[in-house]
Amino acid sequence: MKKPEDRFVPLIDGGVFANDPILAAYVEARKKSWHDDRLVFLSLGTGQQNRPVAYQEAKDWGAIGWMHPAHDTPLISILMQGQASTASYQANALLNPAGTDLDYSTVVTDANVQSLDYFRLDRHLTQKENDALDDASPTNIAALKAIAAAIAKDNAKALEEVARRILAAQSGGQESAAA
Repeated sequence: MKKPEDRFVPLIDGGVFANDPILAAYVEARKKSWHDDRLVFLSLGTGQQNRPVAYQEAKDWGAIGWMHPAHDTPLISILMQGQASTASYQANALLNPAGTDLDYSTVVTDANVQSLDYFRLDRHLTQKENDALDDASPTNIAALKAIAAAIAKDNAKALEEVARRILAAQSGGQESAAA
């Protein structure tokens, strides 16, 4: 009889459709009755880990090698991070004032935080954290929680602004909130 810790469960990640669903949220928000209201979008990332793939290592992989778990499935990481980066870039260009430069490592602390309608909070992962979908080890979970706490702390001004707008919307203010 297998112990619960020996059990394997196949799962599928939401990134198969939209690793960063910000644009789907935007479209749905515009379809609602508050489509003329000012909206605020808070997009919370789970960390990005860019793994360089050396040519000498990958040159003989073939199509299967790019998907192989022994190589850390680089094709999946590339596709998921590419979609998230593109969605973030497009949402920033669509929702924030011209010239606003946000990416996954931006810490939002500017005095112009009130002019932003899209906030993307994310961080580049270090070697201590692993973004592999199947790494739920206690060590990795603790490291990911530490990154999440740091993201929240570093972006306190952005989170306070989003909370302020949500509270204003709930109390009948001019702004509405969506995420």
